[in-house]
Amino acid sequence: MNKSPRHRTLYLTTALLTTLVLGLSFLAWSQGVRGDVGRYEFFPLLGLMAFGLMWMHYVSGSLKRYVGLANDTSVLRRYFTVTSVIVLGLILLHPGLLYTGLYADGFGLPPVSSFAVYESTGARIALLLGSISLTIFLLFELKRWFGERKWWKYIDYINMAAMIMIFTHALIIGSDLMNGWFRFVWIAIGWILVLSLVYNYWYDHQRRTHGTK
Repeated sequence: MNKSPRHRTLYLTTALLTTLVLGLSFLAWSQGVRGDVGRYEFFPLLGLMAFGLMWMHYVSGSLKRYVGLANDTSVLRRYFTVTSVIVLGLILLHPGLLYTGLYADGFGLPPVSSFAVYESTGARIALLLGSISLTIFLLFELKRWFGERKWWKYIDYINMAAMIMIFTHALIIGSDLMNGWFRFVWIAIGWILVLSLVYNYWYDHQRRTHGTK
């Protein structure tokens, strides 16, 4: 079936934005790597990639609403399915590599091991935000079973809050990555996320209130 111009525009924009946000994240990470890449050097990249893909879920959702395809469940279905599986793997590997590395180096189990390495109050708050966000993101995996329940909307809201928390987590604890040009990129990504969340909420609220499609 031939796609309409709206479909083609949405798919092209989503592909370009995904490539851009992941590409910039990889570039920022690669510039900070010195020498061999081990667990400690690699795990930040996984976090950046996971956030980038989750960010794209909200942004592409906004684009889908904007072009009038919000009700077409087939639009971007494969994209959301594939990237959701990738995100799940990344959000588990991101802390997993850190904690297995710390355990292997004799720091013990989390959270004691991470607190032994990240000693400042700010860093420990960032770790706490990361742990809370991870729990929420894993809880969101239950959507396939409970997504149609009336109370699920509150899980959606909590997941939005987790996105803000993980953005802050990276901004605080990823000091090596957040120096220079990428810090400005990261802040811009954060503002776009906020605008996307607000727009999605407004759009859905308007549609429920007025019964529009």
